[in-house]
Amino acid sequence: MQQPHRVSMEMMKNATEIKCESCGHDTFEEVIKLRKISKLITGSSKDTLIPMPMFACKKCGNINKEFDITDLTL
Repeated sequence: MQQPHRVSMEMMKNATEIKCESCGHDTFEEVIKLRKISKLITGSSKDTLIPMPMFACKKCGNINKEFDITDLTL
């Protein structure tokens, strides 16, 4: 069985701090965005809700572009 990857103190020294793009705050909390897919597209009897976890700034609520997986530019 493969061992889980461990983050060493040396790695943490080299880690880049992430700040809010809006206010510069450095603390975030997990939030959930919901997307709905029509039953006509899925062929299901009901619309389907898709939860999408991401991080929002704890101070102002902004979601940095790098965290927003709903902002997919294809």
